[in-house]
Amino acid sequence: MYGTLRRVTRLFQIWACKQVTGIAGTFHCQAKYNDSVDPMCRSCGVCAETAEHILFCPEIGRVDTLMKAIHNAGEWLEKVGTDSDLIYCLIRFAQGRGARSMDESYNPLPAPFSKLALSQDKIGWRRFMEGMISKECVKIQQLHLTVSGSRLSIDNWSQGLITELLDVTYGQWIY
Repeated sequence: MYGTLRRVTRLFQIWACKQVTGIAGTFHCQAKYNDSVDPMCRSCGVCAETAEHILFCPEIGRVDTLMKAIHNAGEWLEKVGTDSDLIYCLIRFAQGRGARSMDESYNPLPAPFSKLALSQDKIGWRRFMEGMISKECVKIQQLHLTVSGSRLSIDNWSQGLITELLDVTYGQWIY
């Protein structure tokens, strides 16, 4: 995560830190300091707009935007030569929007993926979408890069994946 944030603009760094800590400029946060601000989500109107809600909001346009962004992240994973089982696992997990564990997203799991599912499920879907990936994910891709003879470094791949995930989450803010 540290290496990734060093590669992006300062404003994106600030946004990512605020998103992860839950202090981003949501209407819920703004309403704490300004009585004239309605804390409710402008998309669904049902829940207070928090950093977490932005990812889980059920409004159809927001969900469609999220799914398109996840699809684009999947295309990036393919483009850089990611293990095909890993792509499937990561994208299915992302598309689940926290409603299913990684273990449930990909069953039956090949041996190395069981450890990945266990560890990523401990991290959780929201944190995954904020760029927090399991070390087991990196191990699987490292082996794939070695076997395939790829010139891509695992650091560049990991930082690219984290950037893609953060971009997906940021897209929910833009929406």
